[in-house]
Order: sequence, then structure tokens, then C-alpha cells
Amino acid sequence: MFFAIMNEVACIADLRFIFPSPGEINKMQDLLAGLEVIQAFTTTLQRHDLAINEARALLETLIPRFACMTSYLSPRAVIVSNPTFQDTVVKVLDGDVGMCWNARWYRSRL
Repeated sequence: MFFAIMNEVACIADLRFIFPSPGEINKMQDLLAGLEVIQAFTTTLQRHDLAINEARALLETLIPRFACMTSYLSPRAVIVSNPTFQDTVVKVLDGDVGMCWNARWYRSRL
């Protein structure tokens, strides 16, 4: 909303003392751009036909852009109730079933 009325507000003398500096405006524009990216991902993640492996791939693409959110986006995030199960489901959906069984076989040999 601010960016839509920014030029008009800047012309009002009584509001100039509360108007953000150019540096603050740049920061707000950067934050808004990041929020728009996250909003697009959020909308996609809410699709009913989205498989868990597709959701994981989407989150993996967000991690490099928003490194500060890694603990929330990673496969080991607190919200993931059973990371091992989720990892296995993703592997099955990605067609890596043989890899799951091979890893299980190797662990059983230890």
C-alpha cells in the first residue's frame, strides 16, 4: 500500500517528518520482493494435488534465497514429525525406491 501512495505522501509537508529515508525505502522494497516470492511459494504449497516430493523440491529452492529460514524449511525442521518417514516417502515418489531398500539392507548388515 505504501508504494502505491508514496509519491503523493512525499508531497505533503506535514508528513515529511515521518516519511522513510531513501535507504529505508530500498530496504522495504527488498523485503516486499522477498515476501512476494514467499507468497508465490505459499500459494503453490497449498495446492491439493501437490505431492510431498514436489513440496520438498519447492522448499529446497527457497533455502538458498532465504538462508535465515533454513531451520524452518529443511527436511529436519521441528514441524516435521518424522523426518525419516518423510525422507523415505520423498525417495519413493522420486523413484529412488531401490536406494531406500539398499540403505536398509546395508544397515541390517551392521
